[in-house]
Parts: sequence; C-alpha cells; structure tokens
Amino acid sequence: MLSGGAPLSGNTQRFTNICLGVPVVQGYGLTETCAAATFSEHDDTSIGRVGPPLSCAIIKLIDWPEGGYLANDSPIPRGEIVVGGPHVSVGYFKNDEKTKEVYKVLT
Repeated sequence: MLSGGAPLSGNTQRFTNICLGVPVVQGYGLTETCAAATFSEHDDTSIGRVGPPLSCAIIKLIDWPEGGYLANDSPIPRGEIVVGGPHVSVGYFKNDEKTKEVYKVLT
C-alpha cells in the first residue's frame, strides 16, 4: 500500500500495516515532479520516512531565509526542499510569470 498525498503519522502507518497485513510505504513528491521524488522500498519496515530519492531525482536542501531556516541549522538542518531532474515539469502551463517566480536553476 502506498501513501503519498500527505505525511502519514508513524502510528497510522504501523496500525494500517498490522490490520491489513500489507507493507505500507510512503513517497514524497509534488505535482511539478509528476508525482514522485522519493519512494520507500517495499521491504522497508521503518515508519515515518518517505524513502530515498528516485534515480531520476536530484534533491537539495537550500536556505529559506524568509522562514528563518538554514540548511546548516544544528542539530537538525532545515530549509526549502528543491527537486530537479527530467521528471520535473518545465514550468506552469501558460503562466510564465509564476514559472519565473517559483522555478529555480541551481548550480
């Protein structure tokens, strides 16, 4: 069973796994990433994780100064998750202004 629409709590994931007797895996993605960017392995029994990046995904944590988050925050890094790769759309349909505002080119 796959959960990917929103974060699934660890308790809910474990409860569903036990009651239905099937592995419950999670993924992370966006509409702009054509759904998935990360995905748990089917045999990963840990809870509260969304798995590693897909082979086509490039994922980077960058500073988000407006929110007061820095990628080098200690003890837990925080920031904006940026996803790149061939599965990411090239922009918003007929909305160049929003595309220029939201899409980033990282080096």
